[in-house]
Amino acid sequence: MNGMDRNGANRDEAIVSLDKRKATLRSKVMVDMLDYWQGLRPDGGLPARGDIDPRRIEGALPYAFVLERLAPGVARLRVAGGHLTDLMGMEVRGMPLSALFQHPDRNKLMGLMDKMFTTPRALELELSARADRDRQVVHAEMMILPLLDDQGMVTRALGCLVGRGAFPNPPYRFHIDAARETDIEINRDNVSFAPARLPSPKVSRTEGLSGTGAAKPVGFADVAKTYAQPVGQPALTGADTETAQTRPSGKAPFLRIVK
Repeated sequence: MNGMDRNGANRDEAIVSLDKRKATLRSKVMVDMLDYWQGLRPDGGLPARGDIDPRRIEGALPYAFVLERLAPGVARLRVAGGHLTDLMGMEVRGMPLSALFQHPDRNKLMGLMDKMFTTPRALELELSARADRDRQVVHAEMMILPLLDDQGMVTRALGCLVGRGAFPNPPYRFHIDAARETDIEINRDNVSFAPARLPSPKVSRTEGLSGTGAAKPVGFADVAKTYAQPVGQPALTGADTETAQTRPSGKAPFLRIVK
């Protein structure tokens, strides 16, 4: 799909309207995701990660993902639907988004991702792939839309990846056939952008969803389990805890083998 469009513009660098009537090749999943994201936008602003309610995009959940920006051009999958797992043949949550792409395309992806977070822009990708043991070329489409984090900075993104047809032989790593970018008009007084060097991410399994009052799992993630004292055993007091965590002086640690 590389080349020039009818107006002589390079397709890889084309900036197009987000108006779904002007983009007839988008799948219904991408149109629904775009409609939902646009409906959450405040005047002159961007939606926040905490505004995302998975119940409102139930039909798109298998294809949806949430990204966290770790460094310029680098983002990891905090949440990922089952369709992404099927394409890769493994759990992808926690992996960098670049893991879904072929090595020659990763630098290009980094540049596009950096502009998506810092401009900000909406990003759409036309993708193709071929499994290692399969000669058939398969195609997919991806959309990534910027979000604010809890501090009001553009370090999150809502996206979806939709494969066209069957993907019988995972894993598939994609080539970027075309990239379409759309500048988003915002009031920069209402939006903060992350510094070039980001602090080390804090792993959280329970980002709150609006309107619930209590923290709930991130999208498709489960709440992390906490330790529970076994039934019938007394809880440790502060002194007991300190004693249990302190090794007696003069005694070397040892490993006890139970046969």
